[in-house]
Amino acid sequence: MILALFVMGAVSLTGFTSVSIATERPILDGLWLAAGHFTVTAIFVALVRGLGVKERTLIITAATLVAIGLLVQYRVSPELAQAQLVWYMIALAVAAVVVYFIKDPGMLERYKYILGIVGLVLLLSPIPFGVVRGGARLWIDFGPISFQPAELAKIMLAVFFAAYLADRYRQLSSGSDRLMRLPRLADVGPLIAMWVISMLVLVLERDLGSSLIFFSLFLVLLYVATARWLYPVIGLGLFTAGAWASYYVFDHVSLRINVWLDPWTDFFGSGYQVAQAQLAFATGGIAGRGLGQGSPELIPAAATDFPLAVIGEELGLIGVGLVILLIILLVGRGFSIALNTQDLFTKLLATGLASAIGLQALVIIGGVTKAIPMTGVTLPFVSYGGSSLLTNSLILALLLRIRPNGGES
Repeated sequence: MILALFVMGAVSLTGFTSVSIATERPILDGLWLAAGHFTVTAIFVALVRGLGVKERTLIITAATLVAIGLLVQYRVSPELAQAQLVWYMIALAVAAVVVYFIKDPGMLERYKYILGIVGLVLLLSPIPFGVVRGGARLWIDFGPISFQPAELAKIMLAVFFAAYLADRYRQLSSGSDRLMRLPRLADVGPLIAMWVISMLVLVLERDLGSSLIFFSLFLVLLYVATARWLYPVIGLGLFTAGAWASYYVFDHVSLRINVWLDPWTDFFGSGYQVAQAQLAFATGGIAGRGLGQGSPELIPAAATDFPLAVIGEELGLIGVGLVILLIILLVGRGFSIALNTQDLFTKLLATGLASAIGLQALVIIGGVTKAIPMTGVTLPFVSYGGSSLLTNSLILALLLRIRPNGGES
C-alpha cells in the first residue's frame, strides 16, 4: 500500500510539473495540487487502515483516477483544480465517516423502502425543481451550490434493488410456463415500473444518461439474482422501444440522436461539442501531443463532460487506455468483493455499487467516443464535480466495508 501510494504521488507530481512548464504557469501551483492530493489520500488510507480496512486496490485505483482528473482540470483551469481538490477532501472525509459508522453494510437492508422512496424522489426531483443546462434538466440549485440528485439516487436505489431482489429472487426465478418459464405478471411488475420511471427521466428531464444507467442497473441486478436471460432481453427491448418512440415524439431526443449520427452537419451548432472531441482524439493519435500541448479550450465542458477527450489529445490512445484500464480494475475489484461474499443482499449490493460506476463510465466513454449518443453524466472520479466525486467516494466507502465470507473487511 505504502509503495503504491508513493508511486502514485511521484507520477502525479511529474504530471503537474510537466503541465506547469508547458503552459508557463508557476511550478509551485502544480506542486501544491500534487502534494495536496497525496496528503489527503495518505490521511484517508491511514484512517481506514486504523479502522481495520485492509483493502488496497480500490483506494489506490480511485485515487489515481482522481489525480488524472485533477491534472485535466489544472490543464483547463487552475481554479477548477483547486476547487476539485477541496471537494476531494470533503468527499474522503465523508467516506471516512461512513467507514467508521457503517461497519456492516448489511444493516442497510432494514431501510430498503425508505432508501428506495428517497432515491426515487431524488431521481425525479429535477422534473419540477431542476434547471436546464446543456439541454438536460439534471441540476438543482441551492444558492451558489449546484447539486445533481441522480448521483446520490443511484446509491439509494442500488440498496433498494439489492434488498428487493434478495427478498424476491425465488419468485422471480420461477415461472408459470414450463417451456419459457415465464414469470407471473405480479413478479414482472417492478420491471415495468422501472421502465416507466426511466422513460419519465428520459422524456421529462431530457437525460438519456441517468435513464439508461438507472434502468441498466436494475437489469444487471435482476439477472445476477435470478440467472434468467429473459429479464434483460425484455428490459432492453422495452427501453429500446421507449427510446425509439421518444425519437419521433420529442425534439430534444431526436436532436441527441441526430448529433450522434452526424455531428458535422451542424458543426458550429449542436454538433460542435461532439465534433471537437473527435478532432481531439484524432489529433492525439497513439501517444498524444504531450501534456500541456493540446487545445482543451476548444472543447465545451472539457473538465466535466469531456475530460477523456483532453486526455486523448494530450496523452493519446495510451492515456485513454490507461483510464479505461483503471476503471476496469476498480469495477472488477468490486465484482471480486461480491463473489467472495456469502450473504445474498451484500453480494447484490456490491454488484450494484460496482455496476453503477461501470455503467456510468461506459455511458460517458461511449458518448465521448461517439459509440452511443452523448449524455450529461460524468466520468467517475475523473470529471469535475462535487456531487459526482462525493457519491463515488460513498460507493467506495461501502465497498470497503463489505466483508468477504463474513470475515474482516
